[in-house]
Amino acid sequence: MIEILKPGGRTPHRRTVVPGFLAACLAAAASGCGRNDIQVYSIPKEKEPERRSASRESTGPAEIPSWKKPAHWEERGPMRMSLASFNILAASGGGAEVAIMPFPHGNASELDFLNIWRSQLGLKLLDASSVTGIAQGARMAGEPAQIYDVTARLAETDAEPAERVFVAVQARRRTLWLIKLQGSPAVVGSELGTFQTFLSGIEFKPADPGSSSRTTAQDEPLKLPDWKLPASWQPQAPPNMLLAKFTATGANAASTEITVSAFPGAAGGLLMNVNRWRGQISLNPLSNEELAKLAQTLELSGLVATVVDMSGTDSKSQKPARVIGAVIPQGGRTWFFKMMGDVQASEEQKPEFFKFIQSLRFPDA
Repeated sequence: MIEILKPGGRTPHRRTVVPGFLAACLAAAASGCGRNDIQVYSIPKEKEPERRSASRESTGPAEIPSWKKPAHWEERGPMRMSLASFNILAASGGGAEVAIMPFPHGNASELDFLNIWRSQLGLKLLDASSVTGIAQGARMAGEPAQIYDVTARLAETDAEPAERVFVAVQARRRTLWLIKLQGSPAVVGSELGTFQTFLSGIEFKPADPGSSSRTTAQDEPLKLPDWKLPASWQPQAPPNMLLAKFTATGANAASTEITVSAFPGAAGGLLMNVNRWRGQISLNPLSNEELAKLAQTLELSGLVATVVDMSGTDSKSQKPARVIGAVIPQGGRTWFFKMMGDVQASEEQKPEFFKFIQSLRFPDA
């Protein structure tokens, strides 16, 4: 119960926190009555939102989040890629959804995820320099986080997206937490403030209260397949988004780069990822029909790799470039093997690349 006293009173001095709009309403009412006697208003205290958390069984990370759900959000529980999800329905029509998604940190970067979603919406892909322009600082669980405007227009000529997407990103204990708000532009725009408040109220605790050092399958390093490395390939230290990286130099002294990465599930699908690669060499996206004509298959030890070979212009260096990629669904993940670099060097290394792919032996195949 909350009690509010008007000026001049002698009795009860029990005053506690008052919601702003209620205080304003009451102040207006008081100024209108013109009386000096004491009045005590009793207002039922607003019910504190129930703090909810993901269940231990549904989580892989070493920490599990808990949250205070806004009253008008409808909780839907875990979905395919999320620990929890929420529906937001607007009275005026349209709606939005919020999803809490954990991914093993190091398998993919923020830029990878942002470009997956942008590709799904038919938007131009981001590069490292353009990412900072769509980011804003936020707080999640008392620590810094970033909120990205995934559907930001990069140029005035860019078309307005049919949906709007914001995603908050925070890396914690080898887990990359992505909290995504997606839906109609009007609803997402009106919900952004509530979304930020929701983020700030999230708390994390160890998945196992009895052991803060608990590790899970998602925390364990992903097991790489065995492979036979071509003698001309030089191993390089992979950045966070990659599992392995190699370079090879052509007869013209130019080089090409071979990378290995893996994403959970379908990782957006073959078409989206091929179009992501095409964007890196300034090629227009393909349709499913066009991809079917371009893609080839390569058999390896009971598995089938889908292979594409594309030439264009490197979107960063503006030099001619070639991408030869192989996509392999395996073990609940989609594996990506990509060679990208100088056109001639890539042509020379293409046979070695195919031998490398065919040498793959996955531990759980």
